[in-house]
Amino acid sequence: STVFVSVGQCGNQVGHTFWEQVLNWNTSWDEKQTLKRQADDGYPSGHRIPFLKRNGAIPWVMVDSERKVVKGCLSKKISQLVPAENRLSHRKGYGGNWALGYSEQKRQGSLLGQTLECMRKEVERLDVFSGTVLFHSLAGGTGSGFGSHLVEALRDEYPLAYILSVAVAPFHTGETPLQHYNSLLCLSWLQKYTDGIMLFSNDHILSNLQKTDTTKPVHSKSAPSTISFDKINHYIASSVATNVLPIFDSCKHRNKVSIGKEVWDIVQSACPNPELKFLTPLHSWGHKPSTSWDQLVHGIVNSSVLTKRFKLKDGVIFPTTNSLLLTARGNLTSMAQFEHCLKSVKEKLVSNPVSWNPFPTDARLSHEPLLNNRKYLTLCANNSSIADYLLHVCNKARTMYTARAYLHWYAKYSCDVDCFEESFELMDQTAQSYLTT
Repeated sequence: STVFVSVGQCGNQVGHTFWEQVLNWNTSWDEKQTLKRQADDGYPSGHRIPFLKRNGAIPWVMVDSERKVVKGCLSKKISQLVPAENRLSHRKGYGGNWALGYSEQKRQGSLLGQTLECMRKEVERLDVFSGTVLFHSLAGGTGSGFGSHLVEALRDEYPLAYILSVAVAPFHTGETPLQHYNSLLCLSWLQKYTDGIMLFSNDHILSNLQKTDTTKPVHSKSAPSTISFDKINHYIASSVATNVLPIFDSCKHRNKVSIGKEVWDIVQSACPNPELKFLTPLHSWGHKPSTSWDQLVHGIVNSSVLTKRFKLKDGVIFPTTNSLLLTARGNLTSMAQFEHCLKSVKEKLVSNPVSWNPFPTDARLSHEPLLNNRKYLTLCANNSSIADYLLHVCNKARTMYTARAYLHWYAKYSCDVDCFEESFELMDQTAQSYLTT
């Protein structure tokens, strides 16, 4: 019921890692037998690969402005499952410019036109179409600019279908000189046209991975970090996979067939207010078989992302919780153990809930692990702490905007003053909505 779309270099790399995990989920992947198995109605329960169509292909559309990105990130195993017509590219890049990426016109033969046509074909092949999951970044020209125009076009083409954005925020220290402009404009488009935004911060992911880095010498505090972009991509992909893969324990069908509703449980459970749609994912997994569930809960509830107070002109703000969705995958010896995990999360993270949501916490449990029989625990939190990041982006972009820095690069592609002012206003309103609920 879902089509997955990757836009830009970051989106395609994360999307590729995501599909690697899906294909390895609870199955021994056989390159020669996959097509035959998937088309066979007698495919053994518990071994069916999620999301794959009957012809063995995966419902994934890859888009980038440069051909080398799409071609370079595909492994031999996954390339067999992605049709050539689903690998879309342009002749040249968008130069890290949101306006250039957004200026791609919705005409036949254009990159946007090709993407929408490819989407139409994928939707028609599905028994039922519920929505689109979009992997992209906020900093690059393709991920932010083209991604913004794509979600706008998808909302126009499929007004009743869900759109879930899996967006990656750049490092605060700076990845490109235009990242604050690009992030501001992209976030405002996501706020207008999507139903939910899983926002991953490179800074927070790096901090979490450094705490659990087993390759760093134990007695060396000053040793350089060994965290690679591959590890960051794996963190994002496994967090998304934990949330969207089938929860067979909640399915009553004797053959354990899932219709793919798990993807949209995220939107329905964690985004009850359509104005407040930013989700902060926290992910923890057992590096060893001996890792306990209490250790995983400890890794999530002690993250300062959701509980850290932040300062504004009016004083110190204590984060409030709008909603939480907890997903656990792995062997739990009893339901009492799961209830204990859920209770610990509630005590630590729902101490300051909003008044309008009487049931802010939802939970899902699957005894089938994600990879290698490990335990996985993922929390999607709709929390007012996101306002700190939104205001940070607005303030950085406003400083550049006031100095008129780089504005001519955007004006060249019809991104004028009104576009910036509308984006500033919308993101300020969104941040204030989080702070006042």
